[in-house]
Amino acid sequence: MKPLPLAALPVALLLAACGNYSNEDLIFYNALPDRAQLTSHAPDSGTGAGGSSLLGRGSGTESAGVGEHSTVYDDVGIWVLTANGIVYSVLDLVEAVTRLPPTTRLAHERIWGPAPAKNQPGFLVELVMERREDHFDYRLEFRLQAQRNAPWIPVLVGDFVASEGVRKGVGSFILDSAIARDNGIPLENMNTLTRLSAGYDTRTSEPLTVSLTAVYLPSLHYPDFHYSDTEAANAPTVMTVDGPLADKGGLPFSILGMWVGSGAGRATLKTLSPDGTTRAEVTECWDVKALILYQALAGAGEAGTRSACEPPLP
Repeated sequence: MKPLPLAALPVALLLAACGNYSNEDLIFYNALPDRAQLTSHAPDSGTGAGGSSLLGRGSGTESAGVGEHSTVYDDVGIWVLTANGIVYSVLDLVEAVTRLPPTTRLAHERIWGPAPAKNQPGFLVELVMERREDHFDYRLEFRLQAQRNAPWIPVLVGDFVASEGVRKGVGSFILDSAIARDNGIPLENMNTLTRLSAGYDTRTSEPLTVSLTAVYLPSLHYPDFHYSDTEAANAPTVMTVDGPLADKGGLPFSILGMWVGSGAGRATLKTLSPDGTTRAEVTECWDVKALILYQALAGAGEAGTRSACEPPLP
């Protein structure tokens, strides 16, 4: 028997424990988004000493100085954790269905379900995947269990174009929380969203790119935001976030963060005027303990050692 690639072993062991997955089943399964691959890695967990940065999400104290804990570092971590939480909530929906083998196997199609939805009482759920050579399309859909003729409601749709290697390729998915909400389908941790779109590129180990766009219910006054994370084995991780700040009257903001494997890094946070010009800007560099090495605030000068920043500032 030809040995499985190392990257496939955990999946194979998991599926062996759940039931009978054929080699063809695995080809379909590996075209679904993978939790490990889509996890963004912050310089730490994003936890820290609190405080207040340009975005004003801390304790309300004055901004920290050189040698103190970086609140910009905390901001970066918060957004990484936010992005991961959104992705995990989507993958929870998929994994709840695929924990058992497909129920329908056709030459170019696999269907998981229908089965009672784990966290959506009164609904059936199924995952339908179709294949055209290396292109896979899938949809996760729900239907009222008590009404056999009720239409299936697609809540999550996605696609994946496979390249050489296990789980290598370019994928995307869209979660339509609005249609779920309109049809009474509860989505844990995602009921505040109207729509989530994601794209990812795993064709090579370096870089791995994940991007998200989240649109929240207007009544909540949460910021819609765009998030992008690029990670490479021997290069800095790069993260960008932009959107309006709900607690600042919808003031646009952006974050560009970069950090190396040790956890040391830097980030620039900006708030923008409605015409797109910079209203305020702060740059901080931190060390492996998240202590500020260098700090620059537009219009207020700089402090610390610029040359100590990793990656170096331009």
